[in-house]
Amino acid sequence: MNLTLTRPLVFFDVETTGLNISKDQIIEISMIKLCPDGTQEERTLRIKPTPGFNPISPEAEAVHGISMNDLKDKPIFAEVADEILAFFYD
Repeated sequence: MNLTLTRPLVFFDVETTGLNISKDQIIEISMIKLCPDGTQEERTLRIKPTPGFNPISPEAEAVHGISMNDLKDKPIFAEVADEILAFFYD
């Protein structure tokens, strides 16, 4: 595929604790930024669910293979939100 970009373009994918949008949270985000000069940047962040929200459901863990133990030392979303925003910037 040959793209002519005037601004960066970001593709992203998320893994979550489940399918309930009001009670489940993002636990992993992977991002690829394609830049107009042909370079690309990639970043993947794992994110610990905020206390009070649903833990990872067994069904979700069976799909993505991420357990609560994998996230115990990771930051919560609020701690990485600015980093994600910066990656999407422009």
